[in-house]
Amino acid sequence: MDKVRDVSEAFKKGFGPWVDWAEQMMLKSIVKRASKWWPISNPRMAQALRILNEENGEGLAILANQHKPVTPSALPAPPPREELSAQLLNTVKNLVDRAKNQNAFEACKEVMMERIKDPSELAYALDELDKAKAQPAPSAAVNQ
Repeated sequence: MDKVRDVSEAFKKGFGPWVDWAEQMMLKSIVKRASKWWPISNPRMAQALRILNEENGEGLAILANQHKPVTPSALPAPPPREELSAQLLNTVKNLVDRAKNQNAFEACKEVMMERIKDPSELAYALDELDKAKAQPAPSAAVNQ
């Protein structure tokens, strides 16, 4: 706990929650560390942890700033298919097909943003997903 406390800029200056509420900060630190192994099925919990780690500057803020995820609006134009690897094209096709079959476009977008780190490749993948989403769903065959 001392190591965790000692990285706090406020504690180094002699004020803040580590000085005023040390026991509560220890409990919070334990919960934050344990939460790395919990499934994040509750969006409110995920948002709370993100705020603690990124916006409040607690513990993981430096790492979060080093590896900020790219937002779709900040991506470059998608490159032509010819410039992309066969592996990426196959991965994107499989993800898009799965999204269409399960009508899970938002989940697919999250997976793409998590897995594809190169901004131009991500731009291509999201563009392909948008194209698939814009296509009308095939109507079910009517048996007569």
